Amino acid sequence: MDKRIKGFGIGFLLLIIMMVFVGCGAKQEDEENSKNEEKIVEQSSEKESETEIEPETEKYYTPVECFRYEIIDGEVTITGYKSKEKIFSIPETIEGYPVTKIGKAAFRDNRGILEVYLPSSVKEIEEAAFQFCRCLIKVEFSEGLEIIGDSAFSACNSISQIKLPKSLKIISDNAFYNNSLYDIVIPENVEIIGQAAFGMNELQEIVIPSTVKKIGQGAFRECRSLTKVVIEGANTELEYIWESVFNKSKMYLTVECLKDSLAEKYCIEYNINYKIME
Repeated sequence: MDKRIKGFGIGFLLLIIMMVFVGCGAKQEDEENSKNEEKIVEQSSEKESETEIEPETEKYYTPVECFRYEIIDGEVTITGYKSKEKIFSIPETIEGYPVTKIGKAAFRDNRGILEVYLPSSVKEIEEAAFQFCRCLIKVEFSEGLEIIGDSAFSACNSISQIKLPKSLKIISDNAFYNNSLYDIVIPENVEIIGQAAFGMNELQEIVIPSTVKKIGQGAFRECRSLTKVVIEGANTELEYIWESVFNKSKMYLTVECLKDSLAEKYCIEYNINYKIME
């Protein structure tokens, strides 16, 4: 009887010891799994963070092989596009040289492109570079652009909004003629707005900063929704050769300008409604 009790006691003790070991092993395994899960979450968070700060030009990276280009005096001019990708970024450098220009008619009449992203290395967009790109809906400029050439974006009928960079100085003749723009902000560094630059758009109001020295004839011609133009400079010249700056736009238009400014004299001479800014 004593032997049976003693045997039962030893067996019970061994059972308890085994349960303790199993429990510790399970706990250790749970801790390791928990640590692994934390590492996975951390790695996932890092990847998400990297994705969030990724610039658009990298997001839509486009291989150099998609472009035609020429290198002159250590600077690259894009002269054409060989890809069928509808959304793309212009590379900042090619063969180690900065891309500084979008060449004349480089993308002219390309009906396939929808969005274009330009790097800060681009200083000038030349004549007719994107003219007749009728499906183009978005162009993202970077700071560094100084000149938008003649008819660069004319007849891009799908463009309704665009943000011009603060570095911009010259908006050439017909630059955005015959688009669907309803809102535009002229940056304070702009000096020249060319002839018919914003003609035939859906603009309603516009402010011309005091840095603008000259507004070409017909710059806002046939903007039939235009009701208010603010001209902040006293010496901003408004051109009139064969048509006014606001030709066919002036029926419901009021120009706000400074007293005794060139703009006031212009409005008086060509019978345009105006009021003096306080």
